Amino acid sequence: MVHNINEILKNKIKELDGNKITIIQEGFIENKFFIESAKCNIKFDVLKIENKECYIKINLNQVCNIEYLQNEIKLDLDNDTKIKIIFL
Repeated sequence: MVHNINEILKNKIKELDGNKITIIQEGFIENKFFIESAKCNIKFDVLKIENKECYIKINLNQVCNIEYLQNEIKLDLDNDTKIKIIFL
């Protein structure tokens, strides 16, 4: 499953690269933050979204469901965490 997620995400993160991104995490830890001029890549089954000031790394082995919308990616992780990646 991770291989399929990686292939789809590799195509989708091309849209994220260089954009403003809002990341919302819901679950046992909740937060919301913004990344301007984001750089995105997948390496060793980890999705990394970053700029000079902040970053997020998501272990794709923990993803149990993924949903793609026009300007949004929703990830459900094994530990009841939900992550929304919204890009403009």
